[in-house]
Amino acid sequence: MTQCIAIPTTYPTFFSSLDASDTVILVSPLRRTLQTMLLGFSALLPSSTNPHPVPVIILPQLQECGAFPCDTGAPLAETKQRFPQPWLDWSEVERHAEWNRNEGVFEATEEKNVARAKWVRRFIRDREEKNVVVISHHGLLRRIVKAPHAHDRLKSVRLRSPSFPAPFRAQLT
Repeated sequence: MTQCIAIPTTYPTFFSSLDASDTVILVSPLRRTLQTMLLGFSALLPSSTNPHPVPVIILPQLQECGAFPCDTGAPLAETKQRFPQPWLDWSEVERHAEWNRNEGVFEATEEKNVARAKWVRRFIRDREEKNVVVISHHGLLRRIVKAPHAHDRLKSVRLRSPSFPAPFRAQLT
């Protein structure tokens, strides 16, 4: 929790560089990432003091890669009850009933994890916003950046700010 609360003071330049009208937050539906978003990115979220909040889309494709209970998530109704904020967009999660059962595209295999990472890269590429903030998990993030064995290079609560010029955006597959 201390790491989450320290995110804005650890990365002040990042936060000041974001234009709320051109930014979206994508977050995994697992409890620890939702908590990270609420604590670490609260300055960007709807509140009585924030007239221009950043929209939040919860993507089941951002969940962790393992089959352990901590990697699969609770039932959607339980998760929504724990995180009742009306501004959270659960529509992608609602479209995928199997998201927390390790079935279909969410099966915990390397092939399916790589395919999900590819789907996420395309989803990000196709966004209209200039800034896409991704709050996810170590295993999937390694696959999104195509570094599946970079166990020591991607640490918890790290900020990566890659930019993709137009000629390279098409290659994000």
